[in-house]
Amino acid sequence: MTPAQVVGIASNIGGKQALETVQKLLRELCAPPYGLIPAQVVGIASHDGGKQALETVRRLLRELCAPPYGLTPAQVVGIASNRGGKQALETVRRLLRELCAPPHGLTPAQVVGIASHDGGKQALETVRRLLRELCAPPYGLTPAQVVGIASHDGGKQALETVHRLLPVLCDPLYGLTPAQVVGIASNGGGKQALETVQRLLRELCAPPYGLTPAQVVGIASNIGGGKQALETVQRLLPELCKPPYGLTPAQVVGIASNGGGKQALEGVVAQLSTPHPALAAFTNDRLVALACLGGRPALEAVKNGLPRAVALIRKMNKRVPERTAHHGAELGTILRLLSFFQGHSNPTHAFHEATAEFEM
Repeated sequence: MTPAQVVGIASNIGGKQALETVQKLLRELCAPPYGLIPAQVVGIASHDGGKQALETVRRLLRELCAPPYGLTPAQVVGIASNRGGKQALETVRRLLRELCAPPHGLTPAQVVGIASHDGGKQALETVRRLLRELCAPPYGLTPAQVVGIASHDGGKQALETVHRLLPVLCDPLYGLTPAQVVGIASNGGGKQALETVQRLLRELCAPPYGLTPAQVVGIASNIGGGKQALETVQRLLPELCKPPYGLTPAQVVGIASNGGGKQALEGVVAQLSTPHPALAAFTNDRLVALACLGGRPALEAVKNGLPRAVALIRKMNKRVPERTAHHGAELGTILRLLSFFQGHSNPTHAFHEATAEFEM
């Protein structure tokens, strides 16, 4: 193991016990019949409750990989590698066969997907309790939609909030569709995002904001921060659409409608208020395009003068007319770039590495 792996295991609640359990079980779990690799053992141990998760993997892995469960070792590891991994594994053992039979009719992969997040135990139990009701009137969701909502950290809370708010948000007073409600709920923080839509939708669709419901839904549906992004739009949109900023509402929405929307909006405000020399040559439209593609990490990357960063942005937008720069890239490219930046462990190097990753 590396020092960083040891630190990672220790830096959680129960870290002492987790390290001692790794010392005790690592060689056994990496030998037949378990056949794990050290990195998998470390991943299981590097969460609150790592000791209990490792012991449960040792106890249940062979059973869960045999009929009638038929999981793979990688699936068992994925379930265990979260907070509450012990409880999630035990719940999969208890509920997988029931959830894969009528009237639930899920697949083992769907059950594993639900369980492989913080709170997997609670999410599985909530799917068992609410699936049939959510797939019947007045909800009318599909099993795949219910699974999509549940397959995130906080899946239990998101499902319960959909159960409570979907009829409200689909009422003419709000005018959303079930698919829009599902889209908002199907991200980390779905519960909070739905509640914030209920609270702010009508305000954001009225003067001085003037957004459309679809724009509010787009902001709320971003990865892991819909609540914060909506609240930041409420706070900053009127200011950003006036001199000296001069952005359009559509540009503000574009920045907010991506992971880290709150931080990206605040970064744009900071740049427009006190321009950084590295970004001084950027027009508002180019600045918006940069914030839409990479959020605040992209802004910071250019400020830090990373190799080729300015040339990269200019190349990406050189054929895009003013006021449309943030729509210039193909949707697929934008999504790939967003995923790259959101998942990057060291944002200060993200732009440099993106030049190679995307051959720009």
